[in-house]
Amino acid sequence: AIQDLVKERTFIDVGANIGIYPLSLYKDASFIYAFEPEEKNYKSLLHNIKINSIKNIKVIKKAVFSHNHKKIALYMNKDDQGWHSLSIKYSGGIQKVESITLDYFVKQNKIDNIGLIKIDVEGGELDVIKGAQKTLKEIHPPILIEFNKPISELTGHKLTDIYRLIVGNNYRGYTLRGNLLNKIEDSDIMGIYNENILFIYGK
Repeated sequence: AIQDLVKERTFIDVGANIGIYPLSLYKDASFIYAFEPEEKNYKSLLHNIKINSIKNIKVIKKAVFSHNHKKIALYMNKDDQGWHSLSIKYSGGIQKVESITLDYFVKQNKIDNIGLIKIDVEGGELDVIKGAQKTLKEIHPPILIEFNKPISELTGHKLTDIYRLIVGNNYRGYTLRGNLLNKIEDSDIMGIYNENILFIYGK
């Protein structure tokens, strides 16, 4: 299902880490923008692209957020490189990173043919969506977003907050079971523990 969405279209990966999604989708997508603010992950991602001689991935060392051009704190998680967060104050140190909104980035780069936006930012999902409202309203890209209940509880907002902000733009949510899409109702959100949800416009 994911390959079909990005085929010959732009894929935007918010929270690319070391590049699992870009490295598996670059042959399908026409172009990939991968956001990764953390220094080590960023360097690993660049290295992985280089050794595979991939030409259609651009890596942006910024944190996608609800506000533009701010220096914000990225909290390091000592145990897992994939868990660094803007929203959860881990004790493994701080990196100052520059923020950008998806709305600003999409407009600046004149991107319109978006096949998919993937968002996996360890509790920062609500901020990413807040900074992408224009993109959702005008371009209606499919969105794949991690709904993680324990992490959202640590940030002080609920999964229902993220859900409402997206479906308010005339989207429907689906769980992925292999290649099968299962439509979710509003009441299902309370029962989600940790799952990727695909939102599709107007279905």
